[in-house]
Amino acid sequence: MESDATAPSQARQEVRRAISVLGLNGDLAEDIVLVTSELVTNAVEHGGGQCRFEIDHSDGVLTIRVYDPGSDRPAPRAPKAPTPRGRGLWLVERLANAWGSEDSANGKCVWARFVLP
Repeated sequence: MESDATAPSQARQEVRRAISVLGLNGDLAEDIVLVTSELVTNAVEHGGGQCRFEIDHSDGVLTIRVYDPGSDRPAPRAPKAPTPRGRGLWLVERLANAWGSEDSANGKCVWARFVLP
């Protein structure tokens, strides 16, 4: 996907379609959409180039993976009021069952996992 201001919106639309096929709705669905948006936003802002994301559903676990060409590993920061930014990974850490990052062939992958009911 293009690494511009439209990427998070595109990702939200795609993940909403994918999770609706799984019958997910309510708070869990909204958490998955928000985490996807935050990961894609970080990739656009800090990844240094085009990003892409994947959704994987297997054995009751949904995994979101966002790839970008950057090499810096993400680290959550405690939000500072009244700053409106800097809460993305803090939210990811609280909403996903697990998250992390790893090297990929062309940069890094940041992932988040959700255990489905």
